Amino acid sequence: MNSNDINKSILVLWCVPRSSSTAFAKAFQQRGDMALLHEPFSDCYYFSDQSRSNRYGAYTGLEEHNGRFVENDILSHPGRALFVKELAFQAAPYISQDFFGRVSHSFLIRRPEQVYHSLIKIKPDFTEEEFGFTALADMFERVKEFVPEIPYVIAAEDFCARPKITLREFCDHYGLAFFATMLRWKPGPIREWMPHEVQSQAQWHKTLEQSTGILAQTQHVAPVRPEHRDMIDTAQRIYERLLLEGRPRPESLMDAYQPAAQ
Repeated sequence: MNSNDINKSILVLWCVPRSSSTAFAKAFQQRGDMALLHEPFSDCYYFSDQSRSNRYGAYTGLEEHNGRFVENDILSHPGRALFVKELAFQAAPYISQDFFGRVSHSFLIRRPEQVYHSLIKIKPDFTEEEFGFTALADMFERVKEFVPEIPYVIAAEDFCARPKITLREFCDHYGLAFFATMLRWKPGPIREWMPHEVQSQAQWHKTLEQSTGILAQTQHVAPVRPEHRDMIDTAQRIYERLLLEGRPRPESLMDAYQPAAQ
C-alpha cells in the first residue's frame, strides 16, 4: 500500500451514495485487524466552518471539523491498518495533494438509475453534487494524477451478486488476507450515532442495520423526473468510463456489467 509510514496502511474506499458501500465497510469491520472510519468528511461537508450545505442545520462544536482536521484524524489514527469509507462528494472539496500519496485508493460505483431511485426516496431534493458521480469522477482523475497504479474500481452489482469473489479479489489486490468472517455479522449499526447524525447518517442505514450479511440489491423501476434526465445521462457516462478505465476485472465478474445500449 502507498503510505509514508511503512508501519501503517490506510485504504480509502471512495463511493457514490446508495451503492452498498456501508455493507462493504461493514465487511471490513469484521476482520479484526483493521480499524474503520465511516464517512469522516460528513461533518466537514455539512457542519464545519468549511461546510458546503446547511441541509441538516448547524451544531455547535463541529465548526473545527474542516478538511485539515479530518485529514489529520485519518493520518494519525491509532493502529497499523485503517479502512476509510467515504462518499466522494463529501471529501472532494477538501482533499489536499499530500493526502493522495499517503493512502491507498479504491472506488465503488453503482448504476446511476439505481442510485437515483434509492436516493430520491430519502433525499428528494438532492443536488447533482450530492448525487455523487461528478465528484467520484473528479476523485478518480486526481488519483490517476498522483498515484502511479491504475485505480481499483468495483461495481456494486459485482459486490452484491458475488460478495465472496469480489472481496477476495479486492483483498488480494491490496495484499490482505481474505477472511470468511467478512461475509456475516450481527445486526446493529456500524457505529454509535451522535445526536447530530440522526438525519445525516442514522436514517440511511436501517436496512443494513437489520441485516446479517451482504444483501442482493433491489432493482428499482420508478421513472426519472424530466429535470434529472441530463444528470442521469452524465452519470451513466461516468459509470461506464470508470469501469472501463479502472483496474481490469476478473472474467468471473465481467458478466455482471453490461454497458448501456447506445
